[in-house]
Amino acid sequence: LRRKSPVNQPSTKPTHHRSRDLPFLHRRRSSGGYFSNSLAIFTDASHMLIDFIGYAISLTAIWVAKRPATEKMTFGWFRAEVIGALLSVFTIWVITGVLIYLAILRIIEQDYDLDANPMLITACLGVLINIIMGVVLLPDDLWNKKGGKAKKR
Repeated sequence: LRRKSPVNQPSTKPTHHRSRDLPFLHRRRSSGGYFSNSLAIFTDASHMLIDFIGYAISLTAIWVAKRPATEKMTFGWFRAEVIGALLSVFTIWVITGVLIYLAILRIIEQDYDLDANPMLITACLGVLINIIMGVVLLPDDLWNKKGGKAKKR
């Protein structure tokens, strides 16, 4: 009855400890969006929140899916990954709905006043942090794929 899990364990470990900064960065971007009255910055902060929630759901689903099969659940707990994916997509739709609602309210009330300085500072820091996170999360063997070597002439 015991089946080996096809889950690739090494893929969950390298970025696990790096995701701990996402809630902190989300709070900083949210406060920048609040002080600048910018829905675009709020949207960017929501994007980070969705990434963090999706990552946490995925790790939890992978952890649950590794449980062994039982008499009742001969296929094991692999369905947890599907439920995790559905929960992640549902979270995306809920936050998207909230953002659309806020945008419609802003259009109806014609509230277009923005404070450009906090918005610009937050946006520039966001781009810088995204570049840093991209470099940190870049796989070590990205350029050393077996099929990607140039042919010698």
